[in-house]
Amino acid sequence: MKKYFALILAGFALSGLFAQLLSGEVDPITKVFWDSSYKASDESPFPRLILRENPVGDVLKLGFSIPVYGNAEIKIFDMHGRLVLLRRTDLRGNSLDVDVASLGPGVYVIRVAIGPFGRTGVFLKK
Repeated sequence: MKKYFALILAGFALSGLFAQLLSGEVDPITKVFWDSSYKASDESPFPRLILRENPVGDVLKLGFSIPVYGNAEIKIFDMHGRLVLLRRTDLRGNSLDVDVASLGPGVYVIRVAIGPFGRTGVFLKK
């Protein structure tokens, strides 16, 4: 009986996550640590995000697999899911430097998006 109850609870938990994914509330890429070999992320029309160095000092150096042009929104979240930095910038080319000097040491998630398309990465701040 306990086994079935655990399965039912797991089913409810997964169905909630599945509903969030379908509604667009949760980006499936943010559920996975950044990995350039993660094939599902290659389905996005947005170019692949490349972290030039990790761990990071005061400047996070990002690159893109192809040049990117447009108004981008950069969000950085701590590991508790709190938004700690929001920046809007006009991307022109295949690189971007983000000032992260105000962040304390730790692990952070970065999301770079233009409109509905974007990429997510994880970096370590020294």
